[in-house]
Amino acid sequence: MIEKDELSIKERLKSKISWKSVLKNLMAIILAIIAFILINLGRINREYLSTAFIIGIFLMCIASSLILSESKEEKKIQQTLSLLKCSKCDIKIYKDYEDGDYVYKKSGKCIKCGSDLIITQIHSVNLKLKSGIKKNKK
Repeated sequence: MIEKDELSIKERLKSKISWKSVLKNLMAIILAIIAFILINLGRINREYLSTAFIIGIFLMCIASSLILSESKEEKKIQQTLSLLKCSKCDIKIYKDYEDGDYVYKKSGKCIKCGSDLIITQIHSVNLKLKSGIKKNKK
């Protein structure tokens, strides 16, 4: 049976909170407060109404885009592979794990000599994908 690598709770907390994300959220909050003040400045002084309102809306848009922006952090996924080895010529071939694969199972013929390919190892590999790329589902 293949076991997945599990992160401890402390490692997960450390990986999710970074100085960059804290500063980004703090900057977004400060921009939102300044925007709120500028939008409401027109109630106090009518001569700055249109300019303050436009600048306030602009800053509010920047603050909301900072909050909603997706980080480009890499996500880890696991791919399970089966290692096939020829019984005669020692050729090694990797293939995607399929349900029913087990070690010492005969799985096809060798492309070089025609003898049986035997599964010798089954293991998982950690892959890193950027958040914009989606994994293909079958």
